[in-house]
Amino acid sequence: MKKVWFFSVFTLLLLACLLLIGCQKETPPPDETDPPAPSATAEWEKCYTYEGNTTTGLTEYGESYIVRNGLTAVVPSSINGQQITTIGRNTFDAAGVRKLIVSEGITTIKDNACSDTMFLQEIVLPNTLTTIETYAFETDMLLTVTIPPNVTTIGEHAFTCCALIQVTNLSSVDVTNYLPQNPGLEVRTSLDTPFINTLTYHDDGHITYTVGDKVYWMGYQGKSPVIDLSGKGITAIYQCAQWVDMTGAVEIIIPESVTEIGEDALGAVSLIHLTNLSGLSVNVNAAETRTSPDTPFANTLTYHDDGHITYTVGETVYWAGYHGDATEIDLSGKGITDIYPMSLMFNHTVSKITLPEGLTQIAEYAFGVAVELKEINIPASVTSIEEEAFNNCFNLEKVTFAQTSGWVMTKDGAAADVTDPAANAARLGVTNSPAMRRS
Repeated sequence: MKKVWFFSVFTLLLLACLLLIGCQKETPPPDETDPPAPSATAEWEKCYTYEGNTTTGLTEYGESYIVRNGLTAVVPSSINGQQITTIGRNTFDAAGVRKLIVSEGITTIKDNACSDTMFLQEIVLPNTLTTIETYAFETDMLLTVTIPPNVTTIGEHAFTCCALIQVTNLSSVDVTNYLPQNPGLEVRTSLDTPFINTLTYHDDGHITYTVGDKVYWMGYQGKSPVIDLSGKGITAIYQCAQWVDMTGAVEIIIPESVTEIGEDALGAVSLIHLTNLSGLSVNVNAAETRTSPDTPFANTLTYHDDGHITYTVGETVYWAGYHGDATEIDLSGKGITDIYPMSLMFNHTVSKITLPEGLTQIAEYAFGVAVELKEINIPASVTSIEEEAFNNCFNLEKVTFAQTSGWVMTKDGAAADVTDPAANAARLGVTNSPAMRRS
C-alpha cells in the first residue's frame, strides 16, 4: 500500500514539474522555410513598382498593406504576368518591415535592396536564390538568417546587421568575411547541427540570447506599454537591442541584474519614463529618468482602464497612446490638452478618432503610419498640425475641420481650403505629410 501511495505522489510531482517546464519552454522562431500563402499573391502584386523583371519600390498600397499584415512583406515571383527574378536597389528603403518572405523563382537581391529597414527581424529566402549583393540587408534587428544552398555570390557587407547572432549557411560560399563581428555570433552549415547558444522567444514577447553565463536581452515584440526586464535573469542588453514591433511602449525598466549595455542599445527608442537600476549609462530618448524605484517621477503617466494612456506635465495633459481593442476611440472627457509625439504610430486597429475640444495642436508623428485610420475630426480649438502628423496614413478618407477659415500651409504660407473632408485626407495622409497652421 505504501508503495502505491509513494508511486502516486511521485507521479503527481513529476507531472507538476513537466507542466512547469512546459510553461517555461522556449518558443522557437517561425519556420524560415514556410512559403508565402498562395491566397495572398494577388494582393502582393499590388504592393510593388517594377521595371522588367526587377522590383523598384513599394506602392502606397504596399506600405499600408505590409503594416496591416503585421509588418510582414511577401515578394511575389510575378506581377501582372511579368516574371520577377530580382529585388532591386532600395525596394524596401527605410520600410517598416519585420518579416520578409522572398518567393521561389527570385534569383537576385541587389545592393541596398533592404537599406535602413531597421525593424527587419526575419528573412525567408528561396532555394532559387543565387546572388546576394553588397549591403543587401542593412538592419538593426535581424537576429537569424538561413542562406539557401544555391547561393554562389555574396557581396561585401551583405548582412550589415548589428544584432545578427545565428546564421545557417547551406551554401558553398565561405561567409566568414561577409558577416558582422557581433558578440556570440554563430554559423552552422547544417539544419541538423544545433547552435551552441540559445535564442529564446518568450511567451510575454521578450527575446533573450544565452551565451554561457550571460543572458542578453535582444528585444521585445509584445503589446504591453510597459517593458519590464526584471525577473528574467537578464544580465546584458545586446548592442542595437530594441523592441521590435513599434508597439507604442512608453516605459521601460532596466533591473540591477544588468551589468552590460551594448553600443546603441535602445538608441532608436523614444520613451516617457525610464527606470534604470543598473547604474550604467544608456542612450535613451526619455522624457524622465530615475535610478531608484523609490524616487517618484516628477510627472504622471496614467494607464486608463479603457486602454488610453495620458501623461500629465503641470497643467498639460498629453494623450500618449492607446492599448485597447476598440476600432473607434473618443479622446473627449479625459482632460486632454495636447497629443504626445508618436502616440499612435504603427497602430493597425483604430479606424476613427474623435479629438477633444480644447486641443490646440496635433504633434509631429502623432498618427504616423496608423494605417487603418480612416476618419478624424479637427476641433475648432486646434491651430496647428505639425509636419508628418499623419505620415503614411494611406487609408485616411475623411478629415473634418470644425473651423475651416484661416488655414495655411506652414511651408510656404499658401492658403489651404479645408472644407472638403476627402480632399483634406488626400492632402494629409501621405508620405511626408505637410504641416498646417491657422492664423
